[in-house]
Amino acid sequence: MTSPLIAAMQQVADDWEALTPPTAPERTFYHLDEEKNASRIDSGSTSGDRAFVFEDPVREEPEMENGADNTLLEWLVIARLGISSAGLTYWAALQRAVNEPNLLARAIERRSQWPAQVASVVTEGIEVGRTEAGDRVAEITFRVTCWEDD
Repeated sequence: MTSPLIAAMQQVADDWEALTPPTAPERTFYHLDEEKNASRIDSGSTSGDRAFVFEDPVREEPEMENGADNTLLEWLVIARLGISSAGLTYWAALQRAVNEPNLLARAIERRSQWPAQVASVVTEGIEVGRTEAGDRVAEITFRVTCWEDD
């Protein structure tokens, strides 16, 4: 059986890949599920544009136990999104750096149903930084609260 945390992360990835960005809609978001490919985001190459990768989740302290079999756990997950600024003016690149991570965060906030045993998924914040090449990388942090079987 798939862990509720993994099911929630897969749902987020599916939702994000289904989005159509308002600028350049022909190039959609895509998940890099192999760690070796994740360097494309940090390198600032255009092949990492709109690619996202999940960092390993961090577990918070157990919040509540329900009998001996279930524990309500909170996990923090960080997703890194590559945002190329190739060929864009400063303002256009900044616009993408603000709009695109917000579009992904809003997809989490708009979902009303999550996989079984997932109590909630909530966006915690967005931070945007730069690569050495001058492109941007957004970190979207979200909290997954789920019931885990012992």
